[in-house]
Amino acid sequence: MKLLFAALIIGLSGLCSAQTLSSQTQGECATDVPANYGKWRNNVATVNNLVSTLNHDVCVNKKFSIVFYIVADSNMTWGGIAPTQLDTSISRLNRAFSRICVSFMNCSTVVIPNFEYNNWEKTATEDFVVGNWHTDSTINVYLPAVINGTPTGYAYMPGGKNVIVVEKASITSSTMLHEMGHFFGLVHTFDDIGSAVSPPPPLGVSSFEFVDRTNCYTSGDGFCDTEADCYPLPNSTKDGNNKYYVVPKDNYMSYYSGTRCRFTQEQYNFMAAVMMTQRLYLH
Repeated sequence: MKLLFAALIIGLSGLCSAQTLSSQTQGECATDVPANYGKWRNNVATVNNLVSTLNHDVCVNKKFSIVFYIVADSNMTWGGIAPTQLDTSISRLNRAFSRICVSFMNCSTVVIPNFEYNNWEKTATEDFVVGNWHTDSTINVYLPAVINGTPTGYAYMPGGKNVIVVEKASITSSTMLHEMGHFFGLVHTFDDIGSAVSPPPPLGVSSFEFVDRTNCYTSGDGFCDTEADCYPLPNSTKDGNNKYYVVPKDNYMSYYSGTRCRFTQEQYNFMAAVMMTQRLYLH
C-alpha cells in the first residue's frame, strides 16, 4: 500500500548550481551538481533512514506543470519537433513517476521566435532566453536544436533555476527522464558524494563506491540499490578490491548505452523527499 508522504522534513537548503562532483561531464548531460551536495547528502541522516528502511513507494500526490519553450527555426516553424512528441514526453514522465503518485502536464507551449537560439550556449543563450521567456513556479523546459558541446540536455538541481534544457531530437528519449531526475536531486550513478577510499578505484573512475557496496551510503551516488558505476570503463573492469563492476545500464541516471528504463526504490524515495521539501512550490 502506498503511504501519504506529507510530514517528512529534510534540511535541503543551500543547494544551488555550482561545480560538478564528477569530471565525467562529456556524455549526454551537462547538469552541474552543487559543490556542497556530498556534504549535505552525508549529513542528513534522515535521508539514509528513508532510503534504506522504506522498502515501498510513497505517495506525493502532486501534479507538476511544464511549460515547453520551442526555439523556432529560420522558417519560423518548430524545426523538426511535433506536438505529438511533447505528448509522448509527458506520457513517459507520467509512467516513470506514477509509482510515487506524481504526474506532469503540458501547461503551455511557447515558440521563441529567434532561430539563433537554436545554437544554445549554456551561459550566454540561457541567461538571455530565460530572462525573457520564463514562467514562474513551473518547470520550464527549453528545446533548442543543439546545445553546444557534447551534452544533449541539462537541468538545475534543487535550489537552482526551474529550468531544464533538452535538444529537440532527444525530447522523447530517456534524456528527459535523466534530466528530471537531476531536477529532483539525483546525481549520476558514477558521481561520488564522499571522499577518497583505499584501495582506490581504477584510473579514470570517479566513483569511490566498492562493488560489494560496503560504503554505498557514503560513496558513489549515495544509494545502495544502484550498482557501483565505473563509467567510462567497461564491465570487465575490477574495483580496488578486485571485484568486477556490473554497470547499471538500465538506470536513468547512468551514462551507459542500453535500455535505460528505471529509477530504483531508493532513488524514488529520495526524489519524493525533495519534491515535498524543495519543489512543492511548483504548480
